[in-house]
Amino acid sequence: MTLRLQPVRLASGNDDSEAQLVFAGNALVAVLTHLAEHHDGEAGRWFMEAWFGPGYVLNRPTFASLDKAQDWILERLAEV
Repeated sequence: MTLRLQPVRLASGNDDSEAQLVFAGNALVAVLTHLAEHHDGEAGRWFMEAWFGPGYVLNRPTFASLDKAQDWILERLAEV
């Protein structure tokens, strides 16, 4: 399975407006937000803003890179 990312801007009103929609096929499975400087130690990481894939994600993770986020997403999708 391959993922497709689509860059978007969120209307959040803060610096965390850079985001990626993540599609598996034609289905939206996640929204990732790039964390801004005001997140201190988390700045620059990617946050799982929303998860639409299978299963429930209790603690939404952050990732060091988009590649790491995609690896995590692919692992969850493979569990189905």
